[in-house]
Amino acid sequence: MIDFNTLFSLMDLNTVLASLCWITAGIFTLAQKYAPQGKKPWSILLSFIGREINADIIQTQKEMSERIDALDKKLESIQQDMSDRIDALDEKIVNTDKKLDKNVAISARVRILRFGDELQEEKKPSKGRFDQALADINEYEEYCVKHSDFKNGITEPTSGFIKEQYQERLRKHDFSR
Repeated sequence: MIDFNTLFSLMDLNTVLASLCWITAGIFTLAQKYAPQGKKPWSILLSFIGREINADIIQTQKEMSERIDALDKKLESIQQDMSDRIDALDEKIVNTDKKLDKNVAISARVRILRFGDELQEEKKPSKGRFDQALADINEYEEYCVKHSDFKNGITEPTSGFIKEQYQERLRKHDFSR
């Protein structure tokens, strides 16, 4: 029979531990070959060691991911807010353009009426003044056609009078210089 005292006296603790490590490594290697996927001892051991070594990095990565998600949400909120503001500005620009067009039409109407008054006072305007008045009449009439809700009919008699006077003076060559 084996005398364990003699056997242990021949080995020191270091040799015993080294032998146990080699036996464990052999068992792990053998089990690695025959174990099903996901249950392989070396993979489990190395995964555990990797997780322990990289625990701080994994935690930092998780925190960074949460921060990025929060920033993404904030960015989406900012983009939506900017989109809403741009839409509001677009609407204001359209309204301002409409008001500007209306003011241009009203100014043309005022110039038409004023020029008609000058003609009725028998002032002798230049051909350039007539040309400007006719351009104002065209612009005003185009605006009225495009905007049926705009109050019209105010300049029709005056516009007709200006056109008649223009044709008459054109035939007679009766414009001031």
